[in-house]
Amino acid sequence: MTVVAGYEVHPVAEIFPMFAASDLANLVNSIRENGLIHPIVLRGGKILDGRNRLLACEKLGIKPTFSYYDGGDPVKFVVALNRDRRQLTPSQLSVVGAKIKKIYEAEAKARQKSGVRADLRANLPEGSAGRARDKAAQAVNVSGRSVSDAERVLKHGSPELVQAVESGDVRVSAAAEIANLPKDQQHELVAQGKKAVQQKAKELREAKRAPKDDSPPDPVGGDAPLAQTQPEIGEVTDGETDEDCEYDDCRHGYEFDDPEYALMAMSACIDRFMRMWPRSGEEFMADLQASCRRAEQFFGLDQEASNGTD
Repeated sequence: MTVVAGYEVHPVAEIFPMFAASDLANLVNSIRENGLIHPIVLRGGKILDGRNRLLACEKLGIKPTFSYYDGGDPVKFVVALNRDRRQLTPSQLSVVGAKIKKIYEAEAKARQKSGVRADLRANLPEGSAGRARDKAAQAVNVSGRSVSDAERVLKHGSPELVQAVESGDVRVSAAAEIANLPKDQQHELVAQGKKAVQQKAKELREAKRAPKDDSPPDPVGGDAPLAQTQPEIGEVTDGETDEDCEYDDCRHGYEFDDPEYALMAMSACIDRFMRMWPRSGEEFMADLQASCRRAEQFFGLDQEASNGTD
């Protein structure tokens, strides 16, 4: 149980971190000059919104004013207030999403114990996966992958790494790679700065994509050269825009560590698919050509061909 200025804090309020010392000092000066403009919001006698304002009032010796929230979705209420107020980056919102996921999971377990059906698909768009992770991702407008990355950081990351993401200094996708390292290495990398973290994360990703000794033969066949690496078909990024992408080869939410071999990765995918579905004669060729066209459209290779790209 967290207590601020004598008041217990609602669990939902804690999905957003408290202000840093400098930001709290600015808030204290603002309240000293202008008074408390926005009241502290309570729910069930606990602080739902306004922990920092309450702490600032305590420092100033000012008696705060209160309002009460009686709506049905405190998570949505708190997220709406803080997302605009704090101007958070996608990586920071991903950490918020990971904390929201825990709240949704706890609520679902409570409903199950009380005999009420825990239907996580409520209030989700038609066709959504309906899992707690996806509901949390929707609440903060990031991808489910980003929420999973943030979960890994919160679970395995050192305090310094978590703080670096929450403060906006390090991307959650890079931090998720670093979180697999021993805590002392994480501490050292964060101390070296953002570029050191990003570089190490890139090295770890490249190491996972490195060719294995028992790599399969080239699926393209013929005289095509063997790939020097085995790139994954596509790795979903953490939902940030192309201009914010960490690498130049990021396109439309996918990363290709070696774009030169994107066609080979695509061909490998088709090869595995066709071996699972053996056909013969004209039907086989028609199915193969249709699969190739769909794959070309998916990877944008049809557009590259129209621009004269091999």
